Amino acid sequence: MPVGLRLARTWLASLGLGVALLPSLGARADDVWSDPLPGVRHLHRTTSSQNVHVLVVSLCAAGISFRATAEGERGRTPSSFASLVGAHAVINGDFYGPSFAPNGMAMHDGVAWGGDDHTYVGPLAFGDRRVALVPHEDTAGPQPWMREVVSGHPTVLQGGAMRDNSGDPLCTNRHPRTAVGLSADRRTLYMAVIDGRATGRIGMTCPEIASLMAELGASDALNLDGGGSSAMWLAGAGVLNNPSDGSERTVSNHLALYATGSGPAVSCPNAPPEGSLDRVDCDVIGGWARDPDEPARAIDAHVYIGGPAGDPMAVGYPLLAGLSRPDLCTALGSCEHAFELPVPRGFLDGVERQVFVYGIDTGGGDNALLGNAPRPLRCDTPALPALEPAGSVRRHVASPEILAAWSFDTRDVAHLDDAALVALDEGPDVSPAPVLVRAEDGAAIYVREGAVLRHVPDPAAMAAWHLSFDAVMVLPAADVDALVEGAPLLARPFLAQGGGPEVWLVDHPPPLRARLVSHGVPDFVEVDREVPVAFQLRNRGTLAWEPGEVWLATTEPRGRDSALCDAASWRDCAHAATLDAPVAPGSDATFRVTLRGSRAALGVVDECFGLVYRDAHFFGDPGLGGPADDAVCVSVEVLEPGMPPTRDAGIGARDGGGGTTRDAGTTGVEDESIRGGCGCAVPGHARRSGLAIGCLAMLLAGVVATRARRSSRRVGPRRDGQE
Repeated sequence: MPVGLRLARTWLASLGLGVALLPSLGARADDVWSDPLPGVRHLHRTTSSQNVHVLVVSLCAAGISFRATAEGERGRTPSSFASLVGAHAVINGDFYGPSFAPNGMAMHDGVAWGGDDHTYVGPLAFGDRRVALVPHEDTAGPQPWMREVVSGHPTVLQGGAMRDNSGDPLCTNRHPRTAVGLSADRRTLYMAVIDGRATGRIGMTCPEIASLMAELGASDALNLDGGGSSAMWLAGAGVLNNPSDGSERTVSNHLALYATGSGPAVSCPNAPPEGSLDRVDCDVIGGWARDPDEPARAIDAHVYIGGPAGDPMAVGYPLLAGLSRPDLCTALGSCEHAFELPVPRGFLDGVERQVFVYGIDTGGGDNALLGNAPRPLRCDTPALPALEPAGSVRRHVASPEILAAWSFDTRDVAHLDDAALVALDEGPDVSPAPVLVRAEDGAAIYVREGAVLRHVPDPAAMAAWHLSFDAVMVLPAADVDALVEGAPLLARPFLAQGGGPEVWLVDHPPPLRARLVSHGVPDFVEVDREVPVAFQLRNRGTLAWEPGEVWLATTEPRGRDSALCDAASWRDCAHAATLDAPVAPGSDATFRVTLRGSRAALGVVDECFGLVYRDAHFFGDPGLGGPADDAVCVSVEVLEPGMPPTRDAGIGARDGGGGTTRDAGTTGVEDESIRGGCGCAVPGHARRSGLAIGCLAMLLAGVVATRARRSSRRVGPRRDGQE
């Protein structure tokens, strides 16, 4: 027994039909299979009593489509209709009456004609990505999706079960038969013609037709017009069967098959998406999804947290299931069907929620809930990211509009104790909107914030930050090279909120950021005398400082020639000193400056310094970390040699005009102002006169008031001079 027949009989037995329903097939069927057309197999079965032809059509093979007869095309033989419409195969259609009017509904190209859809006719209907064999008692009539229709009667097989048509002589007697069948998945159509009314070709009853169709794999089957009308025409072979009239009969309507081998499979039914929700933890919701109709295409997947789709309490996230996952390659034949959603930090709050994921049908059909869904999600409050070596800063998201411009969602915001946020230094505010750039000669994509570039490390980071490749601007390479490269973007943003309304981005600090540790300040400088001064600053940014790239330069205004310039040791009178060796983030650097007085500058000289990178980017620029231009300032008196200072000298060790040392790390005053304003000496130099002490108090009060204004909207005090 052929393997296919043995499996079919086993399947029939499971339905309770049994092989006893196949008496007309004989003990051994002489089956000959061929492949006459792309996507089409031909079975010719002969026994001592039967001659059977069946076309088994894969509805999803490339180039497979069907056409029915239009009203103006009725009254032709199958071969004549094939010639008229250029078909590759044709069978006869419905029963008919006078003027070749079909008994049931007929349709071509969406235009219905013929008889009514009454209780004894069932249509075989084709549409875009859809096919159906409607039971004969269904009288719904033409549907909007239907494009090509032939009808017949009665239904002989439905849902794998034989229909009882025992009261119908048309069914209980053997006749030549034409029938169609459809597999349960609606992806295979069976077109059968059985000869009859001749010796060795006795025809079949409706139950025998049902058994044949079930054996072949049909779940539903319909009897069409038979007797002398039964005929099957095949391109290259002609009429395959033996019509009982001796030749083809002119019939009302027809079903034509096209099998071109290329192009769309017009009526391939829309299969639902498949997939699995494989992972739900406090980091990622992940799994895979694909559409069997387009197995190589990445489809959309929709994740809902807190309930199923349509639940007003559920929060939805659309994803593309297009990530590569090695374990899918063999199982699915394609690797790129995985999806991952980093769990929004707003859901990390100790509350359990259910996670649902749906595959989105590419054909517009129903979306499918993936296997293993739903699954529970419950996670505790997350810890702040530990960023090395410069540590983390908190960057203020200053308005809801900025939050929206970055496509941040309030559900992405972790809720933390104020103490955790206050412990972080405050960095520059988040820029009003992301600006994406790349150099014309490179592929790397950056987020530009002012003069700072942040590399976007990979597509996953692009997605996590809600950035669009379409928004990337291409700039000349020289323009990109002129900017400062900061730390790459985090793999995903960490947004946080304390007890107040402020939202913060916990992030790397800016690339250029410093803090004054200590400095030596002279009270006076004599004309033409050299005085060494040391400024010690700590690299608190992410960029290493290199000799010749980072300079201590004049500010207020920038690039101003200093009255204290020592032409022999300064690069020029605006650039006082650079480094002796590279300085890594977190390390201290000493800038050694020689001051020299000149007669042109006799009297009190106020001088401010800042750090500048590559002569282009001052650390006090917007978006960088400071110190600000007015943060490292000194007030020095220039005297004629031997003349006494006109201002009171500071208390402290003196050595040939050497100044006192201020340790910024041990004072309660931050590094926002180290200048001697209002005629005072530099803060940190106690004055012996009451006037000087009062002036210093006024200065400190001003600093405190300024800081209070700057910090009024913030969770905690500023840790570095970064304004």
